[in-house]
Amino acid sequence: MATPKKGRNASAQSKPGRSLALILIAIAALTGGMFASGHTKPRLGIDLAGGTSITLRAVPEAGNEAAINKTNMDTAVSIMERRVNGLGVSESEVQTQGRENIIVNIPKGTNSEQARKQVGTTAKLYFRPVLATEIAGGKGAASPSPSPTGSPTD
Repeated sequence: MATPKKGRNASAQSKPGRSLALILIAIAALTGGMFASGHTKPRLGIDLAGGTSITLRAVPEAGNEAAINKTNMDTAVSIMERRVNGLGVSESEVQTQGRENIIVNIPKGTNSEQARKQVGTTAKLYFRPVLATEIAGGKGAASPSPSPTGSPTD
């Protein structure tokens, strides 16, 4: 019968207690650090901690069904993200679902009614006619200065 070789690899395999002890020491150190810092409760995500979930559905105007496309939905998502971030909310999620739905998830601790109003409001841009213009170069207007002349010096 051949005798097993006693080398470096053989000794590491024959003492599994060292690896187990090292793992237990690491677990004890991490647990002790958790209690020492005072953070004994885990941070929960929106699915466990609660929060507000808003589902918006894109509805095309009559005769304009082609308006719902990926480009327009991505634009709407970026607008919604800016609105939610404007509320000072962290860890919010805004994403599309399917072809015509946008899901907005806002974590607990924010004013959900204000968030619903902010996210669900349709933005409108109004134009008004210009009734008067200021004439450029009128009284008090500065005249342009002449450009510098001469050669640069070294």
